[in-house]
Amino acid sequence: MKTINCFDDHAPKRDWLVSFFDLKDEFFAEHSLGPNMFTHFKRFLRDAKLIDGNQCTSLTSIINQLGWESETALGILLVNLAYENAQFEWYIHEMDIGYYYTSSELKERLLAADMKEKAANSIIK
Repeated sequence: MKTINCFDDHAPKRDWLVSFFDLKDEFFAEHSLGPNMFTHFKRFLRDAKLIDGNQCTSLTSIINQLGWESETALGILLVNLAYENAQFEWYIHEMDIGYYYTSSELKERLLAADMKEKAANSIIK
């Protein structure tokens, strides 16, 4: 089973995406992220199908043309993440749309699924 704690305490931030779409391939040499942040952000980019190795994919160009913050672009990225990223997959399967979950409710679900407490706390963040 794939771990659902894909990002530890380094979930992708809007600023990271802004920088990635501004720099594209140069992002890999010019980013200002720490090593753990960079590793986890690369995981996000790979799972979203925006990179292959240290190269942007053709999807990156398409998303950039659409405007990465557009509903269409974000929808495409979320579909890719739903299929490729275990953490996003967990959110989809374990959380109901339109229901507000408290942190403690989510933590209970994660712990019931044999997740360690530290990992559960990272996922909730």
